[in-house]
Amino acid sequence: TEGSELMASVFRCDLHPAPGGSPLLAIVENARESEAFVFTDFGSMGPNRTVASRERVFQRNIAGQELERLKEAARSEIQKPRSPVSKPCPFEAHVGFRFRWSGSEAWWLVSDLCQTAMLVTADQNWRGVPAIDLPRGSSETFLAFAGVDGSRPK
Repeated sequence: TEGSELMASVFRCDLHPAPGGSPLLAIVENARESEAFVFTDFGSMGPNRTVASRERVFQRNIAGQELERLKEAARSEIQKPRSPVSKPCPFEAHVGFRFRWSGSEAWWLVSDLCQTAMLVTADQNWRGVPAIDLPRGSSETFLAFAGVDGSRPK
């Protein structure tokens, strides 16, 4: 069935756009709210870098028109053509946005240190995921959506 194909694709972490779009992007697009988190174990660069293995603190719920603006900001970065050359900066998530839909979740992670972002599942090790280079000022926009001022978690 179509639903089981979507779930199978999500669990395979198929992040490359397919006809009709990425399964993780579909979760973002269809979510009715998002939850913003700040990662508090900044600098813990172990081999397993997943949302599930990181310490995080809930910041706020995002819904309504603000959610639509967050989705548009993330979508515009996700759908841009990617450069084959990435920044020589190890991705370290500062804030994350959890989107849920149809029993699945997707996380939009933002590194203000590297000015990069990525869309992953909670259990996906992001060491193997190519980061999306953000234009100047974009990470600050996402920090504002999360309700933080850009300072590092204590």
